[in-house]
Amino acid sequence: MTFHDPLTINLARQTRSLVSTISPESPYAAAIVQTSLPGTLLDTLSQLLTVPALTLHVATAFRPLLLDLCARWLKNHENADDKLVALCLLLEPHQELYP
Repeated sequence: MTFHDPLTINLARQTRSLVSTISPESPYAAAIVQTSLPGTLLDTLSQLLTVPALTLHVATAFRPLLLDLCARWLKNHENADDKLVALCLLLEPHQELYP
């Protein structure tokens, strides 16, 4: 298994890649595009990770940051069911989250 340094990720390129997989009319695409600060972008991506249709897309595009994106779920206790579903979707292809 290859691990990548999360500090070397090109956020702009990965964001464009993710947006290209989402319908332009989608409110999710708009939420990503309207985000300008890196910290806010990561918070938005963390929220989008809980949307079942986007979970694997976000995880694939931002794999080096996946642990951070999941850890951001701890900031609030809303949408616990959505987080659990996302975690179930992520555990098999991203075993680094389990330990």
